[in-house]
Amino acid sequence: MAMHELSLCQALVETALEALGDACFETVTCSETVACSETVARLQTVETLVVEIGDLAGVEPQALAFCFPIVTQGTRLEGASLQIERVPVRIRCAVCGAEEALPLPLRFRCPRCGGAAATMLAGREIQLRSIVLRVPEEPNVEAPTTHPPSVIDNFPLGGKP
Repeated sequence: MAMHELSLCQALVETALEALGDACFETVTCSETVACSETVARLQTVETLVVEIGDLAGVEPQALAFCFPIVTQGTRLEGASLQIERVPVRIRCAVCGAEEALPLPLRFRCPRCGGAAATMLAGREIQLRSIVLRVPEEPNVEAPTTHPPSVIDNFPLGGKP
């Protein structure tokens, strides 16, 4: 296990927990089912954290995935899955103006004209992209209502959305 990925995973979990705040609670009217007619607050569970990692971020996705269940143990994120999405390096060529994704293995030349001068547009980011929440099903109900997952989107590490 790499120490860099462990500390990064801890930062992701802390950011997610901070961003969740009261978002894990949803007011639900039980009249959706035959069980009751009162309004209650139910704790939503975190189903998935979606993380974007740029090709040049210096993060080993497998090491991050290995750390995740260890770091989330005993938190509200325990049992959630970690979905890692690769962000390719994108450049804007200073020669021809093209905006292109660079294929792996990286060769820092414009794929269109071969120019070596470029501005990097993407590929270094590490971002907690979204948190997918699921409302638990109603207990003791003959035909439970299933609720689609909720999503909290777009926030940087170390800060609220």
